[in-house]
Amino acid sequence: MNYFRLSLIAAVSLLVSCPTFGQSDGYLARVGKYSVQLRVPAAGLNAGQEIDVELHIADASQDDPVQGAPPVVNAKLAATVTMPLMASMPAQSPKTHQEGVAGDYGVILYFPHGGDYLLRLSVTPPGETPFSVTFKLPVGDALVGSALKRPLTMPYSLVLNTTPAVVTSGINTELRVNIRRQSDGAIVKDFDTVHERKIHLMIVRKDLAVFSHEHPELDADGNFKLSFTFQTGGEYQIFADSAPKGAGAVVVSTGIKVNGPAGNAVARSLEVNLSDVVDGVNVRLQNPLTSLKSGRTLALNFSLRDSNGANITNVEPWLGAAAHLILVHQDALTFVHSHPDETSPNNGKNGMLTFNARFPKPGIYRGWLQFQREGKVSTGVITVKVTS
Repeated sequence: MNYFRLSLIAAVSLLVSCPTFGQSDGYLARVGKYSVQLRVPAAGLNAGQEIDVELHIADASQDDPVQGAPPVVNAKLAATVTMPLMASMPAQSPKTHQEGVAGDYGVILYFPHGGDYLLRLSVTPPGETPFSVTFKLPVGDALVGSALKRPLTMPYSLVLNTTPAVVTSGINTELRVNIRRQSDGAIVKDFDTVHERKIHLMIVRKDLAVFSHEHPELDADGNFKLSFTFQTGGEYQIFADSAPKGAGAVVVSTGIKVNGPAGNAVARSLEVNLSDVVDGVNVRLQNPLTSLKSGRTLALNFSLRDSNGANITNVEPWLGAAAHLILVHQDALTFVHSHPDETSPNNGKNGMLTFNARFPKPGIYRGWLQFQREGKVSTGVITVKVTS
């Protein structure tokens, strides 16, 4: 499902996956007379953290045994980041800049989750023809706690305001959320459309018993507004899945306390449960539990059957996909939004739904599988245990 198409900007374009990834000399590529060296940190790259990755551009045709190749200064540099296994994830256009050393440049990278990404660099040396080079970047899952090698730098944050200020179950509340750049605190006002919406808001009670998938409207000031009634009280986590213009996929979250009783929404057991019956459809995860490992991209296969065991074949596209799968860890903070494998045209048409998903860490996850039939959206609920 590689939606990233390599285009020929100059006479040649390279795809590089350097075997020395994680070593100090980084990735090295040669395009015509030019060499491009990407200096990936020795510890590698991880999701959930903004990082300035350096690269060096030189004229390799004039390589001197003592002085080395002369640096290329004042080149114009543009970057694009994509993820082949997530075809619907919007491309990033990260910022680039010149460093203080001749021939050195930097690109500000941020990866929403682990997996394999493609970094495409378009380079225009002064007075020369542009050329491009593409690096494959293996990215690990987000680090936490003592595993962090440097202070965590998140490019965006979520701000929530409500009217009334004190939220109570059963009473209609206006939720106003905005996405802010951490660098200057400015509210983001321009977003790419992803799966037919500017934002996908997931409202999850922290015991994972209550879930809602909403789509607030964006106003001119950058506020997403939603009229919403919490049916039960409790502690909730609100996840905002959006794509600030050119930034690619970004997930930020914040908590909210809702006054009032838990009501009839009793927390489901967090014991493993691979199936659910919703609106007459038996939804079942077919993967063996032993195959559910963290830190790798997995194909999650769901069967959809009616009460007689016959395949469900009338799944309709919803929000630009055959279905949607939301997974939240038992910590109520770790969030996965997975979409169906788009390489199979029959996905969702033959009683099966296959998703590409990646669990960032071990533990219990609750999953909500959402699909549409005859204009009605159904939500099946599963619980899985993921090991390392």
